[in-house]
Amino acid sequence: MIVWREQKMSVGNTMIDADHRYLMCLINTVELALRSESYRDVIDIVLEQLEQYAREHFDREEKLQVELRYIRYDQHAQRHRELLRELDQIRSRVQALATPDAAAAIAGEIAQLLRHWLVNHIFQEDMLLKPLFAQQRR
Repeated sequence: MIVWREQKMSVGNTMIDADHRYLMCLINTVELALRSESYRDVIDIVLEQLEQYAREHFDREEKLQVELRYIRYDQHAQRHRELLRELDQIRSRVQALATPDAAAAIAGEIAQLLRHWLVNHIFQEDMLLKPLFAQQRR
């Protein structure tokens, strides 16, 4: 389970930080759903929400980057597209699971992929925006 840590994870923009917290909640929900015997009832819905919200978040983040004239915008936008492809692959893997036992067997792996997917992106990519957001607040 991912837990928000303000000091380590905040990029200093209220909207982006709120998006990141919500994405973490969705990832935590996927992890819990995969460990449930009735995962099939909710997993498709939650993964669809995760993908839709990730797209909306990336759009918001990229618009801010354009406004701030972020010099790494192209690389960051490319990384967003890669993350969405990775999420699509994860969705395909989960949808291919035939039984609750199969889901339980790879639940940890899927959860780890999703954690890596979001948390590493925040730490490696989004934290580069923190100085821009601080400068914008001044």
